Amino acid sequence: MCTDVSLGFLGKIDYLAVQYVVGKVRLSAVEAGVPVGGPGFRVDDVNEKAVDGYQLINHGSTTGALKQTVHGWFDAYTVYGR
Repeated sequence: MCTDVSLGFLGKIDYLAVQYVVGKVRLSAVEAGVPVGGPGFRVDDVNEKAVDGYQLINHGSTTGALKQTVHGWFDAYTVYGR
């Protein structure tokens, strides 16, 4: 869910309106027994999310995951693309 975008605050995840909606959705999901997940950016952020009821936490970066996935593609293209 891109709440910052939905509310018209692109990239402003620290805005109170965005934090309020994210918190409300998270709390509703936890109370309903729905697994909650999201990215963890720092160790303290991961720990805070675990305490807040998050069950699925991606500790790492999307960029890092993408790099791992496509890293070999560029080498293969160089070798086979000649």
